[in-house]
Amino acid sequence: MASPSKSIITPDPIVLQQISAGAEAVYSASPLVLEFDTKFSGAVYWDFAPIANTASPAATVLQLLTNDKAAVDTEDDSWSIIQDWLSPTAVPTLFTGVAGTAGASTFTFAAGTPAVYADHFIKGASVNEAGSEWVHIVKITGLTATIRGTLKNTYAAATCYSNALKQRFELDFSNLIRYKLMIGNNRGATNRDTANRVRIVTLDSVA
Repeated sequence: MASPSKSIITPDPIVLQQISAGAEAVYSASPLVLEFDTKFSGAVYWDFAPIANTASPAATVLQLLTNDKAAVDTEDDSWSIIQDWLSPTAVPTLFTGVAGTAGASTFTFAAGTPAVYADHFIKGASVNEAGSEWVHIVKITGLTATIRGTLKNTYAAATCYSNALKQRFELDFSNLIRYKLMIGNNRGATNRDTANRVRIVTLDSVA
């Protein structure tokens, strides 16, 4: 029976991209530019979290672009948008004093009641794979949250943000050879910081 061959295109662990407050629209400083040989199809994973509760993270966008020129061309007009996705606009609720140990299925927090069966983002000392993570809470007992799976990192006084989201998009890659993923935010001067993590898994062949 034929079996599919898959590959993870983006680095693992994946570096998170934080879009910070500023006076104008911004795109990620280091977009993922991917050179594909023969890829039939794949899935884009976008993990998103608003990490400022002073305003909604309006119009954070993930864009997938393509460039079919034989040589790499960095000019903007050589890239075409295949697809773009907008984030939700909910303002997050903050839960402070988060403490937990890597490998544990629970963490504690100082006050409040996070939503059950919902994704949350724990922001530790840094917004990267070694300092932050997405968690899915399945039970609340007092000030203890039980998550699906286990914690990746250890926290002493972190902050947990509600209204996080983990999305997956199926795409056809068969007619394109070069891709670029960009994350942008038109937040203006208002504080609308977001955390984003993106990866692509492709179907390379069926043997």
